[in-house]
Amino acid sequence: KLHRPLEGKIKTATVKREGEHWYIIFITEVDPKPLPPSEEAIGIDLGTNPHFLVTSEGEMVEAPRHFQKAEEKLAKAQRELSRKKKGKSGRKKARLKVAKLHRKIANQRRDFHHKVARKLVNRYGTIVHEDLNVQALSRSHIAKGVQDAGWAQFL
Repeated sequence: KLHRPLEGKIKTATVKREGEHWYIIFITEVDPKPLPPSEEAIGIDLGTNPHFLVTSEGEMVEAPRHFQKAEEKLAKAQRELSRKKKGKSGRKKARLKVAKLHRKIANQRRDFHHKVARKLVNRYGTIVHEDLNVQALSRSHIAKGVQDAGWAQFL
Protein backbone atom coordinates (compact mmCIF):
# COMPACT_ATOMS: atom_id res chain seq x y z
CA LYS A 1 0.00 0.00 0.00
CA LEU A 2 1.48 3.36 -1.04
CA HIS A 3 1.22 6.07 1.59
CA ARG A 4 1.49 8.74 -1.10
CA PRO A 5 1.62 8.72 -4.92
CA LEU A 6 5.05 8.54 -6.54
CA GLU A 7 6.25 11.69 -8.29
CA GLY A 8 8.97 11.83 -10.92
CA LYS A 9 11.15 9.12 -12.38
CA ILE A 10 12.03 6.13 -10.15
CA LYS A 11 15.81 5.82 -9.76
CA THR A 12 16.15 3.01 -7.18
CA ALA A 13 13.99 0.83 -4.99
CA THR A 14 15.12 -0.72 -1.70
CA VAL A 15 13.33 -3.45 0.25
CA LYS A 16 13.64 -2.99 4.02
CA ARG A 17 12.38 -5.00 6.98
CA GLU A 18 11.81 -3.47 10.41
CA GLY A 19 10.54 -6.05 12.87
CA GLU A 20 7.43 -7.59 11.36
CA HIS A 21 7.01 -4.83 8.78
CA TRP A 22 8.35 -4.81 5.23
CA TYR A 23 8.85 -1.58 3.31
CA ILE A 24 9.83 -0.66 -0.24
CA ILE A 25 11.66 2.64 -0.41
CA PHE A 26 11.59 4.41 -3.77
CA ILE A 27 14.10 7.09 -4.66
CA THR A 28 12.73 9.32 -7.38
CA GLU A 29 14.07 12.24 -9.35
CA VAL A 30 11.85 15.32 -9.25
CA ASP A 31 12.40 18.97 -10.05
CA PRO A 32 12.78 20.89 -6.78
CA LYS A 33 10.10 23.38 -5.88
CA PRO A 34 11.88 26.50 -4.62
CA LEU A 35 10.68 28.04 -1.38
CA PRO A 36 9.67 31.69 -1.49
CA PRO A 37 12.78 33.79 -0.82
CA SER A 38 13.15 35.00 2.74
CA GLU A 39 15.74 37.41 4.05
CA GLU A 40 14.89 36.57 7.66
CA ALA A 41 17.51 34.84 9.80
CA ILE A 42 17.13 33.08 13.11
CA GLY A 43 19.36 31.43 15.66
CA ILE A 44 18.35 28.33 17.62
CA ASP A 45 19.59 27.05 20.96
CA LEU A 46 18.92 23.39 21.70
CA GLY A 47 17.94 22.27 25.19
CA THR A 48 16.62 19.21 26.99
CA ASN A 49 14.33 20.24 29.78
CA PRO A 50 11.68 21.60 29.40
CA HIS A 51 12.36 23.11 25.94
CA PHE A 52 13.68 21.27 22.88
CA LEU A 53 14.78 24.54 21.35
CA VAL A 54 14.58 28.27 21.92
CA THR A 55 14.85 30.69 19.00
CA SER A 56 16.62 34.03 19.03
CA GLU A 57 13.15 35.63 18.84
CA GLY A 58 12.21 33.99 22.14
CA GLU A 59 9.93 31.30 20.69
CA MET A 60 10.12 28.08 22.71
CA VAL A 61 9.39 24.57 21.44
CA GLU A 62 8.49 22.06 24.15
CA ALA A 63 10.53 18.86 24.34
CA PRO A 64 8.13 15.95 23.74
CA ARG A 65 10.21 13.41 25.76
CA HIS A 66 9.08 10.38 23.76
CA PHE A 67 11.52 7.98 25.44
CA GLN A 68 10.69 9.20 28.94
CA LYS A 69 6.97 8.65 28.31
CA ALA A 70 7.52 5.10 27.02
CA GLU A 71 10.26 4.18 29.50
CA GLU A 72 8.06 2.17 31.89
CA LYS A 73 6.45 0.15 29.09
CA LEU A 74 9.86 -0.49 27.56
CA ALA A 75 11.38 -1.57 30.89
CA LYS A 76 8.50 -3.98 31.48
CA ALA A 77 8.82 -5.45 27.98
CA GLN A 78 12.59 -5.85 28.42
CA ARG A 79 12.11 -7.57 31.80
CA GLU A 80 9.63 -9.97 30.20
CA LEU A 81 12.12 -10.65 27.40
CA SER A 82 14.95 -11.36 29.84
CA ARG A 83 12.84 -14.03 31.58
CA LYS A 84 12.11 -15.97 28.38
CA LYS A 85 14.18 -18.97 27.36
CA LYS A 86 16.33 -18.63 24.25
CA GLY A 87 14.98 -20.34 21.16
CA LYS A 88 11.35 -20.39 22.35
CA SER A 89 8.44 -18.76 20.52
CA GLY A 90 7.56 -16.69 23.61
CA ARG A 91 11.01 -15.07 23.47
CA LYS A 92 10.53 -14.26 19.79
CA LYS A 93 7.21 -12.53 20.57
CA ALA A 94 8.77 -10.62 23.48
CA ARG A 95 11.70 -9.54 21.29
CA LEU A 96 9.27 -8.25 18.64
CA LYS A 97 7.38 -6.32 21.33
CA VAL A 98 10.57 -4.58 22.50
CA ALA A 99 11.55 -3.81 18.90
CA LYS A 100 8.07 -2.41 18.23
CA LEU A 101 8.34 -0.04 21.20
CA HIS A 102 11.79 1.17 20.08
CA ARG A 103 10.49 1.66 16.52
CA LYS A 104 7.51 3.67 17.81
CA ILE A 105 9.76 5.97 19.87
CA ALA A 106 12.10 6.48 16.89
CA ASN A 107 9.19 7.24 14.55
CA GLN A 108 7.67 9.74 17.00
CA ARG A 109 11.04 11.49 17.41
CA ARG A 110 11.65 11.57 13.63
CA ASP A 111 8.16 12.98 13.00
CA PHE A 112 8.66 15.71 15.63
CA HIS A 113 12.03 16.70 14.14
CA HIS A 114 10.60 16.89 10.61
CA LYS A 115 7.69 19.07 11.75
CA VAL A 116 9.91 21.49 13.69
CA ALA A 117 12.49 21.69 10.87
CA ARG A 118 9.80 22.24 8.21
CA LYS A 119 8.26 25.03 10.28
CA LEU A 120 11.64 26.77 10.61
CA VAL A 121 12.63 26.30 6.96
CA ASN A 122 9.30 27.68 5.72
CA ARG A 123 9.65 30.86 7.79
CA TYR A 124 13.37 31.68 7.66
CA GLY A 125 15.97 31.92 4.89
CA THR A 126 18.94 31.46 7.23
CA ILE A 127 18.98 29.24 10.31
CA VAL A 128 22.01 29.29 12.60
CA HIS A 129 22.64 26.83 15.43
CA GLU A 130 25.28 26.45 18.07
CA ASP A 131 28.24 24.17 17.41
CA LEU A 132 27.50 21.27 19.75
CA ASN A 133 29.61 18.21 20.40
CA VAL A 134 26.59 15.92 20.73
CA GLN A 135 28.73 12.81 21.12
CA ALA A 136 30.54 14.26 24.15
CA LEU A 137 27.29 15.56 25.65
CA SER A 138 25.74 12.11 25.30
CA ARG A 139 28.37 10.86 27.76
CA SER A 140 27.76 13.59 30.33
CA HIS A 141 25.26 13.94 33.18
CA ILE A 142 22.56 15.11 30.74
CA ALA A 143 23.05 12.14 28.39
CA LYS A 144 19.56 10.71 28.75
CA GLY A 145 17.93 14.05 27.95
CA VAL A 146 20.22 14.66 24.97
CA GLN A 147 19.52 11.24 23.51
CA ASP A 148 15.77 11.50 24.17
CA ALA A 149 15.68 14.86 22.38
CA GLY A 150 17.65 13.42 19.44
CA TRP A 151 19.86 16.44 18.82
CA ALA A 152 22.20 14.63 16.44
CA GLN A 153 19.28 13.59 14.24
CA PHE A 154 17.77 17.09 14.28
CA LEU A 155 20.98 18.92 13.38
